[in-house]
Amino acid sequence: MSRLRANQITNENANGAPNFPHGLTVTGIVTATTTSQTLPQIIVGSAVTANSQGIDVTGIVTATSFKGAATNLTSIPAANLTGTAAAINGSNITNLPAANLTGALPAISGANLTGIDASQIVKWSYSKTSTGYSISNTNSYTDFTAWTVNITPASTSNRIILIVSTHMESRYSGTGGSAAMIQWQVSTDGGSSYGSIDNGGVMGRGWNNLNNARVGSNSTLVSIHAPQNTNQHQFRMRGRTGGNSNTEAWFGNNCDSNWWGSGQYVRSQFYAIEFKPNV
Repeated sequence: MSRLRANQITNENANGAPNFPHGLTVTGIVTATTTSQTLPQIIVGSAVTANSQGIDVTGIVTATSFKGAATNLTSIPAANLTGTAAAINGSNITNLPAANLTGALPAISGANLTGIDASQIVKWSYSKTSTGYSISNTNSYTDFTAWTVNITPASTSNRIILIVSTHMESRYSGTGGSAAMIQWQVSTDGGSSYGSIDNGGVMGRGWNNLNNARVGSNSTLVSIHAPQNTNQHQFRMRGRTGGNSNTEAWFGNNCDSNWWGSGQYVRSQFYAIEFKPNV
């Protein structure tokens, strides 16, 4: 085996590179500053192959930056996607967790939204009692402390419909007219104090030419209240006769039992229904 040792190899005229017509086999490292033509293929072991189609790599590629289209990139783990998302069409994005949807909703049609309570009724409350009241010879109000219904409004922009269904009777001791009246009141401090509600809070039932007769009828009062705060609201009733002397009035279960039969109760019923205004 021959060995050539030289620090420089040139062509025969010492003015150019030597020719290797049959090629050159090198074991070790080849260092060059440039090549005179495009290399059709570079093979480094079995890990990297470069040809006219690109570069095929088996293993890990590490670079300081990448440039070019990423059209064929697939299966990128979500944990590796950081930064600002591109302004792209999201029509195929599905199964987004609700916890990850934040910010203001865009001004779009909600025609296909489901599971939204679009009704105007927010809540309602109900109570009933068999307690009755009677009033004689006065037009001053008597508080019906057992006739109450409670509700806590969700918003001061909502309204509360109040409904009471009861029985009222009256009698005038002689020939003349008489009446029975009831009125809604509201408390927002736990019942320590009451005031009149806003609209339609009073109902009266009158009779004429009684001639000492006792008359009555079922009566229903419907009122609307605009809450001024979102405390618990307690609504109660109060009542009075329609005159001063020689007048009596009965409310609820204190009405004449002969109207209903032995052992029958006249239960007074109360409803408070909160609803959203139709705007």
